[in-house]
Amino acid sequence: MSATPLIASGATYSYDFTTGAEQAYGGIFSQKEIAPGVWGMKAGNGIVDSQINNSDKNESWYVDEGSTGYFDGDFNMDSQVNANDKNTSWAPNSGEGSKIPE
Repeated sequence: MSATPLIASGATYSYDFTTGAEQAYGGIFSQKEIAPGVWGMKAGNGIVDSQINNSDKNESWYVDEGSTGYFDGDFNMDSQVNANDKNTSWAPNSGEGSKIPE
């Protein structure tokens, strides 16, 4: 969710979330720096409940482990469900949650 309302240019809306944490609603609590100067969503919410926790690992990653394709357990979206998804995408974000208002 963007931090500010979007303005259409013709029939197109354009917004770059990657330029800073403040681009997303919730700022630093909603995004993380995924490379120097590049911001993005926190990975690991496989069961889509706004929380990154053991349920995502147990109900998404373990179920999909070893699969090829864009499955719920493919937390880094490289089309391979493997240890990288759990160790480098899910684990650093475990305990995080969404900051989108209800």
